[in-house]
Amino acid sequence: TGENCEFGPGTCVPNMYPPYDCKCPDNFRGQQCQYPADPCAGVACENNASCKAVLDNTRGVCDCPDEWKGKKCEEPVESGEPNHCSVGCCGKGHCIELKESFTCVCPPGKTGDKCRESLNPCSPNMCQNGGSCKATDDRLTSYCRCTAGFSG
Repeated sequence: TGENCEFGPGTCVPNMYPPYDCKCPDNFRGQQCQYPADPCAGVACENNASCKAVLDNTRGVCDCPDEWKGKKCEEPVESGEPNHCSVGCCGKGHCIELKESFTCVCPPGKTGDKCRESLNPCSPNMCQNGGSCKATDDRLTSYCRCTAGFSG
């Protein structure tokens, strides 16, 4: 998987390893042009919150003032209300306080409600005819190394 730049608006350019490169338009970046050049573009934070680039500048999230919570900092925090985003609740991810709980924006290569599970881009192995799945260096995507006589 991960061939022909299908995860973003890039133009596929043949290469030896991995078997392609993606030429990104100015407003995108990443191996497959899957990330916006400005991760905060289009992030509408409320109540004087500012957008913070997280996950190696791949995503923008609202950084709420203490008295606000929610994905856009649109909900007031009630006095005495517990802080669901306690230190380390999301590992190296970014915690977003919600109405009754929290959600984690996980860093690349991690998943799960608390970002504690590692992603394996080769699971399941989508390669056919004896090809072997290889993860890219960032472990976000994979490609197939084909056996002799096969390509694709």
